[in-house]
Amino acid sequence: MVFDQRSILVVAAGYAGEARAAIEGMGARLIGPVAPEAFAETGAADLLLIEAAGLGDDALAAMLERATRVSVPVVVAFTPDQLDLVAAYLLTGAAQLLCAPTLAERITALALA
Repeated sequence: MVFDQRSILVVAAGYAGEARAAIEGMGARLIGPVAPEAFAETGAADLLLIEAAGLGDDALAAMLERATRVSVPVVVAFTPDQLDLVAAYLLTGAAQLLCAPTLAERITALALA
């Protein structure tokens, strides 16, 4: 299935190779990656993907706070050490949370979002 009509905004601290591979794998259009401190809104994106690896707690908390206010589906990929912080902001919402996801898990979560 190709999701080429979908645009996915990636917010990441670095290159976000796994996110890029997942988005290409599902045939969607990549926007970004945008640095967490530069993220203010989703613009024309249909989905927000946050790649939390490499973010410090303060930067991640600020990013997650902004993510709670977006009007598009949110997928967050994070490390096991970041679980408590991510859950504190997004566990009760509709976001999809991916702890240390594989490429296949990322593609599945993006497709379902």
